[in-house]
Amino acid sequence: MASLGLPGLAGFWGEFPAILSAYNPLNGAGLPFGGLNVVTFRVYMVIAAIGTVFAAAYLLWLYQRTAFGEPNPEFVADNAHLAHSVGAAANPHEDHHVDIHDVGPYEWIAWTPLLVGILVLGVYPQLLFKITDPAVTNILAVFGK
Repeated sequence: MASLGLPGLAGFWGEFPAILSAYNPLNGAGLPFGGLNVVTFRVYMVIAAIGTVFAAAYLLWLYQRTAFGEPNPEFVADNAHLAHSVGAAANPHEDHHVDIHDVGPYEWIAWTPLLVGILVLGVYPQLLFKITDPAVTNILAVFGK
């Protein structure tokens, strides 16, 4: 969900400042960067905002198609005996469970740091900006900006 660019999640801080900076592209001298006119920057801003909406729509469509819908026939309760017998034939010493669980303890252990990081950087992005700002400043100095 962070990829949708929702406020409060880490993906928001990649999309929102880029679109916002296109709204007011003037440098310190009151001139647009690159010699482009302000209207051009605003057109780019609208295109970026529309692209963000399309990206969010695509991600939601993709999530709906992959996470919801009809299960494969091998996981349907009527075919449980078939799935169990096929699994037992492949590895007779392993106990196969017919039911499917959403998330197990190993997944929670692996995902928890990622989820916490997404929320922390979404609420307080300055943690990441403090690390990246010096590098960006150095790169801009190389190009004379």
